[in-house]
Amino acid sequence: MQCGAREPAGHGILITLAIIVMTLLLVRRNPELAPRGERHPIAAKVATLTAVGPVAVLFLLVVGGIYIGLATPTEAAALGALGALALCAARRRLSLENLRHALLRTLESSAMILLIIAGAYLLGYFLTLTRVTEDLVESIGALAAPPVLVFLLIAVAYLVLGAFMDQIAILALTVPIVLPVVEELGYDPIWFGVMVVLLAEIGLVTPPLGRNVFIVARATGRPAEEIFRAVVPYIVAMLILVLLFTLFPQIVLWIPETVSAP
Repeated sequence: MQCGAREPAGHGILITLAIIVMTLLLVRRNPELAPRGERHPIAAKVATLTAVGPVAVLFLLVVGGIYIGLATPTEAAALGALGALALCAARRRLSLENLRHALLRTLESSAMILLIIAGAYLLGYFLTLTRVTEDLVESIGALAAPPVLVFLLIAVAYLVLGAFMDQIAILALTVPIVLPVVEELGYDPIWFGVMVVLLAEIGLVTPPLGRNVFIVARATGRPAEEIFRAVVPYIVAMLILVLLFTLFPQIVLWIPETVSAP
């Protein structure tokens, strides 16, 4: 399947709409899931927007900088870090202790990522020497199955990996092997990148690891089993989107085309 024409819809917008629609369906089925809260005047609602102001500024700085061509993704990350530092200073929350804590967390994450990348590099070198990737691509090309079916099998493999492995490790270890196969099937590499991230993110809320579920469980004091049950409808919604993006890849490719268009 070739990924040709572009449709005027963004995959992020569809993901947001899927979550909204699923929430509305769940609340309509059981209104007790979202009881009516206390009414507040418009002025009070507008005043609460100041709490999300810093997040909105950072979002515009990073994503907006990439979208208008002001910065590359790496440069945008640096702009985001600088913007977060400036906002922290403006809100008078910048201290040596907070800065030290942020730097330590950054070093821990960076060291973990570097180790994963190093392991992935060694694995990729081994695969190159043993011609595993080339043989796999040739085997996939010889299959009589439709490309959509082959990719759905790949998607299932990513969902299984996402339930047991860290997302960064999944990307680093599998992309060098799977990307040539996907390109052989006729799919766009950018589309594949979006799909892999979406599939890996689903793993953040699926058992047995479900890192995001355990974070929410700790923050709310609710049992992890209860939260796992609650996220099942949203997992179904995300899987429906995976199928939709697989059948209509042009939906995913619209945003990258608008960014790269002169």
